[in-house]
Amino acid sequence: MGLDFSVLVHLYQPPALLFQDPRYIRTLDINEERVEARNLGGARVNARHRCTGSDLWYRYRSIVDVDLVGQADPPDTESKTKDIQCRPDD
Repeated sequence: MGLDFSVLVHLYQPPALLFQDPRYIRTLDINEERVEARNLGGARVNARHRCTGSDLWYRYRSIVDVDLVGQADPPDTESKTKDIQCRPDD
């Protein structure tokens, strides 16, 4: 039996600079899948959200958590914020 990984991807908009309160975080998508080690070469776990092109910049961030099933692991990895000229659709 091979090793399995549980992969969680969380795509969200962090709070605006004026509102650093975490209650203002807007979740756009969460996706979690279990991946077998033998399939790692082509395995992908994505979090997606539609957006519309804009003249304004919108800030996005993601968290990726990869767990080796049945093993202790380090904490989640949070990406740097990325500003994109694309307004998230509701």
